[in-house]
Amino acid sequence: IAVLLFLMPAFAAGQAFVQSNSNTTRTTTTSLQVPFTTPQGPGNLNVVVVGWADTSSTVQSVTDSDGNLYLLATGTNDTTGVSQAIYYAKNITGDTGSTTNTVTVTFNQPPVDEDVRILEYSGLDTTNPLDVTAGAVGTSTAPASPSVTTNSATDLLIGAGTSTSSAGFTAAGGFGAGAVVPRSFPGNYGDMVEDQNVTATGSYSATATLGSSGSWVMQIVAFRAPGQTPPSFSAPTVTSVSPTSGFDAGGDPITITGTNFELGATVVFSNGTTVASAVNCSVASTTSIDCTTPDFPVGSADITVTNVDAQSSGPFAGFSFVPTTPGVTSVSPTSGPTNGGNTVVITGSDFVTGASVVVGNVVADSVVVKDLNHIQANFPAHTAGAANVSVTNPNQHTGALPNGYTYTATTGISFVQAQDVALGGTQSSISATYALAQNAGDLNVVVISWGDASALVASVKDSAGNSYVPALSPIAANGLSQSIWYAKNVKAAAALSNKVSVTFDVAATTPDLRILEYSGVDTINPVDGGHSASSTVAGIAADSGSFTTTFATDLVIAAVTPSTTTASAGAGFTTVNLPTSGDYVEHQITQAAGTVDAQATLTSDGSWVMQAVAFKQASTQPPPGSFIFSVSPSSQQVTAGSSASYSLTVTGQNNFTSPVSLSATCPQNVQITCSISPNPVTPGSSPVVATLTVTTTGPTASLIAPGKANRLLPLYAIWLPLPGIALAGVGLGSRRRKLGLGLTCFLLIALTLLLVGCGGGGSTSGGGGGGGNPGTTAGTYNIKVTATSASQPAKTFTVTLTVQ
Repeated sequence: IAVLLFLMPAFAAGQAFVQSNSNTTRTTTTSLQVPFTTPQGPGNLNVVVVGWADTSSTVQSVTDSDGNLYLLATGTNDTTGVSQAIYYAKNITGDTGSTTNTVTVTFNQPPVDEDVRILEYSGLDTTNPLDVTAGAVGTSTAPASPSVTTNSATDLLIGAGTSTSSAGFTAAGGFGAGAVVPRSFPGNYGDMVEDQNVTATGSYSATATLGSSGSWVMQIVAFRAPGQTPPSFSAPTVTSVSPTSGFDAGGDPITITGTNFELGATVVFSNGTTVASAVNCSVASTTSIDCTTPDFPVGSADITVTNVDAQSSGPFAGFSFVPTTPGVTSVSPTSGPTNGGNTVVITGSDFVTGASVVVGNVVADSVVVKDLNHIQANFPAHTAGAANVSVTNPNQHTGALPNGYTYTATTGISFVQAQDVALGGTQSSISATYALAQNAGDLNVVVISWGDASALVASVKDSAGNSYVPALSPIAANGLSQSIWYAKNVKAAAALSNKVSVTFDVAATTPDLRILEYSGVDTINPVDGGHSASSTVAGIAADSGSFTTTFATDLVIAAVTPSTTTASAGAGFTTVNLPTSGDYVEHQITQAAGTVDAQATLTSDGSWVMQAVAFKQASTQPPPGSFIFSVSPSSQQVTAGSSASYSLTVTGQNNFTSPVSLSATCPQNVQITCSISPNPVTPGSSPVVATLTVTTTGPTASLIAPGKANRLLPLYAIWLPLPGIALAGVGLGSRRRKLGLGLTCFLLIALTLLLVGCGGGGSTSGGGGGGGNPGTTAGTYNIKVTATSASQPAKTFTVTLTVQ
């Protein structure tokens, strides 16, 4: 009884979830394995949901280590940037002991971000479990499969979704009735599976919620529990297909005609070695199915239709896959600089997503297939002259336009040529030869890489006798090493005559040598900074690290040595050289001084070392025997009566040692004076600084004779005797009284004369028309500072002084 009571919940549950697993990280590999975490039970059902982030790859097979047979439950549905298909294995053999089963999914080519989810269920029909299926695609935050009507009452409904949404699936939606169970799959970027047991026939649709809008595929599959009578369908037949051929890259719409096609029917193509499901199949009626062809090998292929009751049509041998060979008819524009970087539109036919573009012998960057007839790409650097333009589809079929694009040299810095050599094994030296003639005064750049951290470059020489020096210290990390050397102001050499030879101090592993030539670079002191970096965590983004350039127009050369291969240039850079070894060179011509950070993209995760070095343009170097003059600051503020100081810096260039005279032109009639000390100055190996002192005048107060004083002088002669007359009256009256009266009159007369003499307050100009010095008037004044030396043009700066 106890045993029965223990087992009753299991019996009541019917079909039940057992376990699940998935790949923990997105990968890009042709074959991916995912194990079940615990031993499997015999007779159970395995479900495999396969999602990937492209529309050109297809699933070739699903197998497992137990030898179970996997069938297609619902064919591939795809939309912009995402695809999904669901497979199942019924009545599995199960595991004994502690062994576990591993599922392997194999693609026709490495897909983008493949994601495999595996699940095990118990309690389902072991003979004919598949009831009904459907799938849909869209772009929104609410994915939903089409509605399906189940044929059996007791079914397990499974809904699965794959999306490009950056936020992924955030919630299971359900099937329209009952409780849905979301299944968690760590590391699969939000792709999801949900399931639900139902006990009545009806219409059901799988729904879910995305955290942000994106393209999605949502599919539903219903599996029946045992003991139910499956629907009775007649076996399907295929009588014709239209059209009868399609490109091997897939993507062609076809219509299959026949009989007894049921909703949820799947279509596969096979040729004895390859099996691929058709894409986005829709059963239009019992006699017609619309599908899209998969990527498939060139040649004939059989078509098989399978209904959900597992009955299949016989193979129909009426279809063939033909090569997708692109055609290139024109490019626009038709020419550009040898430095590359032009955005070019290629016009032609049968261009397929994933196509690559090669100009001459160098790959182009940022290739975008706009449609079957147009590709946009950034063209690489190349030697001057006409170059072939070729397009290669993912099936490796290539079309070309001979001499379709012309490269021309530019003024200033211009790419001339590049060569590369890679050797296997361990080598004590490596060499490469410039194919074209070399011009006197050009710059040679040598990039050396090797696959160990013990060897060092002992010397770099060439047959022309140029002198090579390191541009940066060598970098070694992650078992990879790289060093960049250069020779300035090189000697002229005929074509195929200048061989560059690199010697190591000990034998180096798999060395790679890349040699480049540029014109228009400074011939005296070309290096203007650089930086080196290595990977700390394996990834696809290589980065040199940032550094600061001093001159506006610099040639920045960046080189990458990866453990994998390099795919394309980073932002602002253009591919120069990408040999078959996967090592890489890119460059950029800057437009302003400042921060530079070179980056590149690898084809897959791996370690790398990367260096970037800047070389300045020839015109940015001052001519021999000159000087640079600067003034700091450019403006100042003072109050009237104060002084301001400016630093005048004279820097000699290329051994300039002549005296430099300094002068300042101050504003006139505003009480401002200028002085410079020391003056003249003579720069040597270091800059010389003189000081410009600008002095202003403050206001002052003083008593000034009134403006009417001269007219009042005659009155003084009349009024001055009055005090005497007043004193003469002292004799009248008593002596003391007369004395007081006389003094009083004297003071009154004296004060009156003083008031009149000072203007008597009759002027409104303050102080009777006089006053103090007002000093320098408030305002902003320009002061021109000039530096002159014999045989040199004068150099002038203008600074400002604001008086408050």
